[in-house]
Parts: sequence; structure tokens; C-alpha cells
Amino acid sequence: MKILQLILIYFLATSYSQSSFAWGVEGHKVVALVAEARLSPEAKQGIDQLLQRDAGGKISDIASWADDMRGNDSVPQISHVVKIPFNARSYSAKRDCSGKYRCVIEGIYQSEAQLGMYAKSKEITPDTQQALKFLVHYVGDVHQPLHAIRETGVMRTLPSRQRWKLHKVWDTIIIRSLHQSPERIAERLLSHPKRIEQYTPEDWAMESHDIAKRVIYGGSYALARSKRPIPLSDGYYKENTEIVDERLLAAGVRLGNLLNSIFK
Repeated sequence: MKILQLILIYFLATSYSQSSFAWGVEGHKVVALVAEARLSPEAKQGIDQLLQRDAGGKISDIASWADDMRGNDSVPQISHVVKIPFNARSYSAKRDCSGKYRCVIEGIYQSEAQLGMYAKSKEITPDTQQALKFLVHYVGDVHQPLHAIRETGVMRTLPSRQRWKLHKVWDTIIIRSLHQSPERIAERLLSHPKRIEQYTPEDWAMESHDIAKRVIYGGSYALARSKRPIPLSDGYYKENTEIVDERLLAAGVRLGNLLNSIFK
């Protein structure tokens, strides 16, 4: 890939804050649509009961709710990323998930546990409704490569009139470059099914970490740490569409499987 031949240019004197979102509205909806297509009757019923008041029973309608709640003190605040060091070979909860807002992996497990209690008691509370919304979102988040590495892509990219951050390119721009609706993307992904192992949230994070390290940064720690703008090739979006497709599909399949296991 041309990303391996990136040349650093134009020094920037100031650093940039971390992007807060993964996949954007479109990507999160794709993940939820893929999951919806794989839900068992029991899972559909449980979700319908939880969401009937505010989303008509569809997780695709609430897939970005957690982003909308960022900074809202009325709901739990857990980080949407897990900052695994560049050269780490595995996830360490003590090292990677011990900050004030923990990490997205902890968010997945907490939400899963709350939904498991609801599945047994059938008692609907604001907490269980929120747990479902968080779970749908967090599973998508952890499959975005730059949400599972300490170097989250804060540098700008060239050429671009907007001078997007690399993080935003992977969140949103590659998906939007397809000029397809979330429904069409989900339909396309589901029409070419692939065998996707379920594994664990820790494994999902390490998959994302490996893609960020190996593909996005080309194995270069210096590039990952740079604050200089990165020139992207004319074909960069197209070259990386397959990777984005694979991560969206994996997230959707795994989310569907997880919900089915909770509501079985």
C-alpha cells in the first residue's frame, strides 16, 4: 500500500486533540443494520421491549446515541477508545483500561452484564435501556482501528481543503466516499457473507490495533507519533475501502451474535 511510502512534510507547531467519535453516524448505523439482520426472534423481542418508546424497536435508530451523550452527566461516561501502546502484543486491563473513564472494552462488559440481568428479570429501567444503546455503540467503536491504539490519528492529512485529521478519514470520510446509504452498504456486506469468529472484545481490540499499526501507520512508530500532516495518495480511500467494509461487517456480525446470546 502507498501508505507504507508516506513522506512527512510541513511541520506543525501545535498538536491536535483526539477525535471523539468512531465511524460517524453512517458507520454505526451500518453496524447496527448488519446486526439487526442476524437477530434471533428472542433477541428481537427483548430489544423491541426496551426500545419501543424511543426508537420503534430498532437498534439502527439508536446506534449513535452514545456519541450524543458525550459530556452528559446524567449517563455513565466511559471512554470510547482503548489506548493500547503501539508495540504492545496484547491488551492489558491494568495498563490500558485503568483511567478515570476506563475504556471501551470495560464499557462492553458492563453493558452486557446489565442486559443479562434484564434478560432474566424482564424489568425495564432507564439503566437497562441505556445499556443496550451503549453496547450497540461500543461494539462498533472497538472495531475502528484508530480506537484501539494509543496513537489515535490526530495529525492532519493532505491534500484536503478541510485538512481532515487521519482519525476522521477512518471514522467517516472513507465511508462517505462510497456515496452509498447505510442501508445499501449493509445490504452489500450481507450479500457477501464471510466466516467471522466471535472471539472476545479484547481480541476485537487487538485486531483493530494490528490494522492501525500495520496498515494505517505502515509499522512506523515515528509516523504514528508525528504531528506533521500526512499526504494521502489519490487512491487512498478506495485502497482502504475493503478494510473498512471488513471491520463494519465484523462489528455487525459480532454485535448480532452477542445480543442473541444475551436474549437466548
